[in-house]
This record gives sequence, C-alpha cells and structure tokens, in this order.
Amino acid sequence: MKLKMILTLALPLISLIITPTLFANSDENIRACKKINSNIARYEAKRRKGGSAKKMNHWLHKIHLYEDQYSEKDCMKYRRWL
Repeated sequence: MKLKMILTLALPLISLIITPTLFANSDENIRACKKINSNIARYEAKRRKGGSAKKMNHWLHKIHLYEDQYSEKDCMKYRRWL
C-alpha cells in the first residue's frame, strides 16, 4: 500500500524532471535531421542537373553517406517535422 502511494506521488515528479530533456534532445535531433535531409536534397539536385561520370559517382557516394547518417540518427520518427 505504501509503495503504491509513493509511486503515485513520485511518477509525476519524475516526469517533470525527464520531460524537458526529452524535448531538448528531440529539438537537436530534428535540427540534425533537417540538415542531413537538406544535404541529401542538394546532392540529388546536382545529380539531376548532370555532370561527368566522376562527379555523378562522387555525389551518389555522398548521398549514401548522408542516408546512412539519417538512419543512424533514426530520423524516420521525426520525418513529420522535416
């Protein structure tokens, strides 16, 4: 009974402590994901304009690197804000 009462009092306090850090981390992640997404779009635009085979391969390599970063940062869960 005492444990249940302690938990009901402690959980709101814990959530007040944890919640601001979660929002701060998500804001940083959203900014990072936006930057990665814009870099991918920039290199895709360059590929659409065309260029030499060497440049096209270089840009494709950059796109793959940024796509890997996008996956590592788990940006899919933030795609609504991108």
